[in-house]
Amino acid sequence: MIEFINSIDSQIMLFVQEYIRNPVLSAIFVPFTRSGDGGILLMIIGIVLTAIKKTRKTGIVFLVSLAAGYLINDIILKNIFERSRPFTSIEQLETLIRQPVSFSFPSGHTATTFSCAVSLLYMNRRYGIFAILYAVLMAFSRVYVGVHYPTDILCGAMVGILTSTLVVFIFRRIWLKRS
Repeated sequence: MIEFINSIDSQIMLFVQEYIRNPVLSAIFVPFTRSGDGGILLMIIGIVLTAIKKTRKTGIVFLVSLAAGYLINDIILKNIFERSRPFTSIEQLETLIRQPVSFSFPSGHTATTFSCAVSLLYMNRRYGIFAILYAVLMAFSRVYVGVHYPTDILCGAMVGILTSTLVVFIFRRIWLKRS
């Protein structure tokens, strides 16, 4: 079963490289995927939300979701699964960015952006919809630039969604007790 999944993943990666990659999309997706490096942009957004009184609770949930998503995905799950990156096993695959040295599964960029986006969706639908779009594009960009398999991003999205749902649930329970 694992070999079948790896085969499908590899075929999708090569399809994206052969038929979807082009100079215009590369000019968009390369800087876009880099916007997720280190979670810096997400941290800035969370800090800004926290600094504004009207969005303070949203900012706190956003930042806690970011931290929880990173901890669960990048510190725990990646080190359990230890999946190598696609460019190490697919000879014909060319990466468009510097090759990451961390493990591949699940995608950290995807997990953290989905974690933040879903938490924002729970707290503020209008902003959350834009954040979900950002997360979906971030996920696709990781496959596009050749650093993650499709299953890496699917599982990263699931980790982010579950993490943020749990964070929102806990925070709402705490706030309800205080009220």
